[in-house]
Amino acid sequence: MSESTVMKYFREISAIPRASFNEEAICKHLEMFAKSLGLRYRTDEIHNIVIFKDASKGYENAPVVMLQSHTDMVAENNKGSEHNFDTDPLDLFIEDGFLHARGTTLGADDGAGVAYMMAILADKDAQHPALECVFTVQEETGLTGATELDTSDLKSELCIGLDGSGEVETYVSSCGGVRAKLDRNIKFIEKQSKTVTVQIRGLLGAIRVVRLIKKEVMLLK
Repeated sequence: MSESTVMKYFREISAIPRASFNEEAICKHLEMFAKSLGLRYRTDEIHNIVIFKDASKGYENAPVVMLQSHTDMVAENNKGSEHNFDTDPLDLFIEDGFLHARGTTLGADDGAGVAYMMAILADKDAQHPALECVFTVQEETGLTGATELDTSDLKSELCIGLDGSGEVETYVSSCGGVRAKLDRNIKFIEKQSKTVTVQIRGLLGAIRVVRLIKKEVMLLK
């Protein structure tokens, strides 16, 4: 027995540096993954990738479904950590039934979504309609990948975004993101007062943990 397919793929992608603006390697990895399964895919210049999977038998006439996740992650070190997010794999470990990354953010946002989508794409026995699996980039820095995504060949009537928070919960609707640009003349005034810079680091709020199925924890022990 071994851990789930989802955890297998999560460990796999955790070995690939994928901070925002550094998604080329994970895109290449997903390309090779699609090729190994004989699945059609396309990428773009900023490393968004869409992988297509045909409907299983009996679901050919069902509405096409989009699964969506983002490949980038928040890249933050704990105080004292020398982890290099440009080159180093994450150091995963399990403690008290929770999955952590040693000294860094875990990247479950949205590595968990990426891993689930990979597991679904690799499952030859799953029964499903035609799937368009969309992996976008630079979500953590402003939804750039989603904004720049070419949707001209996509046929999905339904979309499931795998980028939520909390367990045993799902969203039936969610807001998007809107940007505004303001042009205004600025007049600078010379000031002699002291400038103070405040930095707050080392908090645990950005560290995401994934609750493992109890059975998997027992197997890993």
